[in-house]
Amino acid sequence: MAKEFAKKPEKFILDATAGFRMMWFNKQHSNAIFMDERDDNELRLDAEQFGKNRGRPLFKEWNPTNPTVQGDYRKVNFSNNFRLIIWDPPHLFSSGSKKHQQRLCFGSLHAETWQSDLTKGFLALWQQLAPWGILIFKWHDSAISHKDILKLFDIRPLFGQITTNRKVKKKNIHTYWFCFMKIPENEKGLANK
Repeated sequence: MAKEFAKKPEKFILDATAGFRMMWFNKQHSNAIFMDERDDNELRLDAEQFGKNRGRPLFKEWNPTNPTVQGDYRKVNFSNNFRLIIWDPPHLFSSGSKKHQQRLCFGSLHAETWQSDLTKGFLALWQQLAPWGILIFKWHDSAISHKDILKLFDIRPLFGQITTNRKVKKKNIHTYWFCFMKIPENEKGLANK
């Protein structure tokens, strides 16, 4: 399915883990490809379970937010060179309740392979970026510290921002946003590191 977008230059934004598109103001943005491992039916079932857990629906009405492309961020295969990629991978492990709200909305990491999965994901997405393209990476450090995650990537972010601070079981939990830019290495004096 990714190849059908190969010759569409207007598709220059990729949300690699779109899910319910919760961070998007325009959930149908015409320049974006919304990718997720789950199909529309899986997302619908997860949204229904999420609503049952909270005692109210995730959405008042189900808006079709099915992925533009069903795919795995570790194996991205577009011929587009994206100018902007948004990547908000799961940050909890697959062990534990499958009805946990975070797992329902965002999926989960595999305890045995999370490090290689995130490394492969970063490299695959980095290859899809156009020169001077931007990758926005969001990480919630409830299970794994952002410092441990950044060690998995050879490229350093330009800057980052903490957006949330709350206590869970006496531990400070933060959400981090990191901005990476694909600076062409052949440009004199410029580097990604």
